[in-house]
Amino acid sequence: PKRGDQEAWTPRLAKGMGTLVQHVTQGFKAMPPRGLCMDCSAEDYQAIILWMSE
Repeated sequence: PKRGDQEAWTPRLAKGMGTLVQHVTQGFKAMPPRGLCMDCSAEDYQAIILWMSE
């Protein structure tokens, strides 16, 4: 979802950060694994998720 879209982010955040990071690293639906960033760490993804959901 777009950054700051609370309506879209709320149900995703309810799944838990662990699930969201897992979806990013393993891929989810049409999203490719790791978002095509092979150098990004789980901590990087968590920071991005937090920033996007603000």
